[in-house]
Amino acid sequence: MVKKTVFNDQTFVQRNSGLFVPHKGQIIASTPAVGKTFVGNNYEGVLDLSARKFFEAEYQEGQKRSVYEKSKVIDYYTNQDYPHNYIDAIVENQSSYELVLTAFLADMVLRPDFTKEYNDRLDYLIALPKLSSLERIFERMVKRGNNREFINLFKYLYPIILEKFGHQSNCITIEDGEFLEDTLIRHKLIAQDVSQAH
Repeated sequence: MVKKTVFNDQTFVQRNSGLFVPHKGQIIASTPAVGKTFVGNNYEGVLDLSARKFFEAEYQEGQKRSVYEKSKVIDYYTNQDYPHNYIDAIVENQSSYELVLTAFLADMVLRPDFTKEYNDRLDYLIALPKLSSLERIFERMVKRGNNREFINLFKYLYPIILEKFGHQSNCITIEDGEFLEDTLIRHKLIAQDVSQAH
């Protein structure tokens, strides 16, 4: 049964308690294999906006998930409009969804121009898993079919990502044993409708 999300339209603020008040179109950027697709598929008013269709010039809609994961590579940017087209799409979808889940890409570390445009145009939260959760995440990446190149680059970059972004005020932590869904519920960014709870 599809779970319902409960939101309000208050302005985004960070509380002293560490909880966040969502506003319509709140953007959450997160890393691979933490459960963005699950949240996008199981909560109303939530969009999981994959970057793939924006950086791949000949992206084919409806591609099998296993094919998609196996072919993931960081430098496969054949669309010359990327990353501007991805950021444009995030902005366009904010008014249609309560929550927009986006990829926290290697670009955020490797391409200062991307990071600057992202920061200039978007009010967003970052959801990052703890370093101690990485082995579990790598196992999930292997199981879902990510190729070795993608996993190895993520392994290399993740400590850099945590060092650069993990202590920012707009970063929330995905605790050990949590998926993104658990973290968003804990921070009251999504809430399970009790009538739908099992």
